[in-house]
Parts: sequence; C-alpha cells; structure tokens
Amino acid sequence: MNIDCFMKRYADVLMNSENDHVFETIKMLTGGTTSPRIAKLLNFAVSQMDLKEAYVEVGVFTGATLISAAYSNRKTCIGIDKYDPEELKNMKCDPVDVRDRCLHNIKQT
Repeated sequence: MNIDCFMKRYADVLMNSENDHVFETIKMLTGGTTSPRIAKLLNFAVSQMDLKEAYVEVGVFTGATLISAAYSNRKTCIGIDKYDPEELKNMKCDPVDVRDRCLHNIKQT
C-alpha cells in the first residue's frame, strides 16, 4: 500500500464532500449502514493498495461497504459473512434474505 500517500491525504478525503453523492447512492441502493464519508475513506484506502494486495471485509451484511471499497478500483476485494441467524434475530432479518440481497447488490455493481 502507498501508505505515505494515504497518510498525507486521508484527512482531506474524509473531510471534503467531493464524491459524497456516489457513496450516498451506494448506501441508498444497497441498504447499507456505513456513512458515505467512511465508505469514501475505505475506497481511497483500497485505491492506494498494491495490485498484489487484497481488501478483506469480515461481516458484509448487504455489501454496501464492500461495494464502496471496490468502487472504481481494480483491486481484489473479498467479503466474508456467515449470516448467523442468532446475530440477525434482533434485526428481525432472515439470514437468507440478507445474503441474497448482498449477492444481488454485488452483481449490480
């Protein structure tokens, strides 16, 4: 990862509103819970990765953050989630429905 570039620019990326609309739209379309600014910051971090590196996200839910990280980046992005019924019961979500929505969201991008 180009850590020097990331460290020099992450505050600018996080604090400006440039391209917020892209990540607001991803959040709206996927049903995600991550803020657009954090999604944009992850996207910037992935853009600084070497091609041999991979972004791995554990707990993708509906895929909003994973999709945001990969947006316009030609990098390897991997999502892992077990969709545990016990963890989703408080949200009153069917794990199969959440997984299917995530897969649908990823295919649409």
